[in-house]
Amino acid sequence: MSAPSDAQRLVESAPPAPPPPDAVRAQLRLAVGVGQVAYGVLRLRRSKVGWYHLVLGGRQVVQSRLDAAGTFCPAADTAVDGIHVATMLGVALLRPGHRRTSLLGAAHAAAWAALDLAFMRGVPSLPPEVLRRIRV
Repeated sequence: MSAPSDAQRLVESAPPAPPPPDAVRAQLRLAVGVGQVAYGVLRLRRSKVGWYHLVLGGRQVVQSRLDAAGTFCPAADTAVDGIHVATMLGVALLRPGHRRTSLLGAAHAAAWAALDLAFMRGVPSLPPEVLRRIRV
């Protein structure tokens, strides 16, 4: 056997490629979802009013798993978060006693929708093989 060539050594010593944006987005959403579920459990133990955090955290965990599996795209995540914003604004209008909580929920979902839109900017809308055929 011969010694590895310089090119092989260079390839073997190269740092690993960064994860794709969808994986980063899924990991971030999973971390936030688990944190919200944990916070909801703590709130339920202390004051019996943490259901909102449990449900929202559970939704974040489910969305992150769908993102990691590749079945959800940033556009679908944006749509889900947009629906959440709309419903929370409706609750804020109709239930003045829950206005603060619902506006915070709407702001939270709007931030996720903006993050998903930022992730969509770098993603082409057509598959690469179609783009190659169009360019040639």
